[in-house]
Amino acid sequence: MKVTRRNFIQGAGAIGISAFVPSLSFNVHASESDIGYKALVCVFFKGGNDFFHQVIPEDKNNSYYTTRSSIATDESWSSGLKDQSGNLINIHQKLKPLDSLFNNKNANLVLNVGTLLKETNREQHDNPADFIIPVGENLSERDILEANPNSLVLPKNLFAHNKQQEIWQRSFKNHLGENSELGWLGEALGELQTPTVSEKISNSFYTASNELLDSDNIPPFSVNRNGFDSMLITNQAITKEHYDNISGFDYLSVSGKDRSLSPLSTAYSNVMKEASYYSEELHELFGRPISGLQPIHEINTNIKTDTVPKTDAFEKQIREVKRIIDAKASAPLSDQNKTRQVFFVELEGFDTHSDQKDRQEQLMIDFASVIASFYTELGGDADCVMTCTLSEFGRTMHTNARGGTDHGWGGGQFMFGPSSAVGLSNSTDNRCFGSYPDFKILDENGLPIINEDDNGDGRLIPKISHEQYAAHMLHWLGLNDDQINNVFPLLLNGEFMSNA
Repeated sequence: MKVTRRNFIQGAGAIGISAFVPSLSFNVHASESDIGYKALVCVFFKGGNDFFHQVIPEDKNNSYYTTRSSIATDESWSSGLKDQSGNLINIHQKLKPLDSLFNNKNANLVLNVGTLLKETNREQHDNPADFIIPVGENLSERDILEANPNSLVLPKNLFAHNKQQEIWQRSFKNHLGENSELGWLGEALGELQTPTVSEKISNSFYTASNELLDSDNIPPFSVNRNGFDSMLITNQAITKEHYDNISGFDYLSVSGKDRSLSPLSTAYSNVMKEASYYSEELHELFGRPISGLQPIHEINTNIKTDTVPKTDAFEKQIREVKRIIDAKASAPLSDQNKTRQVFFVELEGFDTHSDQKDRQEQLMIDFASVIASFYTELGGDADCVMTCTLSEFGRTMHTNARGGTDHGWGGGQFMFGPSSAVGLSNSTDNRCFGSYPDFKILDENGLPIINEDDNGDGRLIPKISHEQYAAHMLHWLGLNDDQINNVFPLLLNGEFMSNA
């Protein structure tokens, strides 16, 4: 077996992290009442995804098809889901590989979600002077809001890529929209960490730059999306020191009262050792292994590759996620049962100001084929893995002159995973989270109308806050209500999102 491009690595470019080994990491445990391994995979659609290009009303008479006549698809399939108003929801034909996940009730949709500090409506946007926040010296946050409880308070830099990406990945700490310095998922792992455990392996991994996993005490691991061989183009001295510290440390040799190190540490380390042994391209960098000396603890991390494209960058990231999930298999079941792993990956290219139909089609093909294969290849672990998408904002309700859409506000997200995506509904119908927005912007005479879902500029006003959506993930991951409130102190109305 030759393992070269199907292995993970702690970031080869993470200069200086080797100095923290072996005390660089922590084990993450869920509460005693929530036993069972779980992994959360967050997929960031970078650029601002037009979710409502991908998820559409079944009813062809819906105003959506008039407003978006130039880009609306004629080919779609039934998701088997209804929104909260009872409307049937279809999905773009290019996402067809996902149909088995939806048919088996292992997928769901979050409709019209976005960054919100508080509920807002069309009247506030049409008459902002009536909802001005008072200003002046010595006014506290409470003074400002109590002076006018209907004040229009919006997140800062609503339509800016970098700022909205940051807001989606951090929590609000006050009603004026100031963000935490930490990522909400990094904070969540801190809530789950057993206080008495101080030197166990981190279960937080990323393949792209992010703020989501930023934490005070749980440093995330960078996963090289291109496999081990790409390390050869990096600074060799730094890379070698980093690798030797991680793969050369015998985690099983330190135990007892001095340290209690997670067996997962050994599992992750051995994937690296295995890759070095079998990859001839790495011998120049790390030295040729002694002839006949196999890795001491070789683990089975083979995954099927026949159903997954081998050149797509997104596929490479998900492939590495799969290998890290597999690595836990060498840990005792008692350790796996309370273990949580979290991942951040990204798919780029969603800033579709022009030629949206063609550009979205390829993105949908890439996303759907990889996610469908991922859940097939997870096998028995599929019951324990929840995958959720994020994106900095949605797109405008109307199209522009270039066949694209511009920066919007409210959008939508996908959720995958058995027993995780169906949600809280007791209805016999399968329900989405939220309702499909009204896309009507003109009356029968072609004149603008007041649409409560439209902020007046053709941007959808979110009905579900991004923090409510994130709180749903954290609840599934094992955080209790108090822990979630610690992460999201301004959680909208103190409520989770619901599809009941």
